[in-house]
Amino acid sequence: MITLSKTFNLESGKKDSRFEEIRKLYTEVLPLQPGHISSNLILNEQETEVTAVANWENQDKLVALQDLDLFKELQIG
Repeated sequence: MITLSKTFNLESGKKDSRFEEIRKLYTEVLPLQPGHISSNLILNEQETEVTAVANWENQDKLVALQDLDLFKELQIG
């Protein structure tokens, strides 16, 4: 099993829309991907960061995730 952990900053003014994009990716899109085992989102107390944790069957399945457009957008956006 491979675990991906990524912390996203939630900018004020865009916090709700950014969190919704992240929530959608980790709860609606990733579970449909081959090799996905589980995902969790952890929002910090100040609601300025969210840490996403996803478990995958193996490295090959995780690498395929990087080709998803929504995942690419979140990495830069």
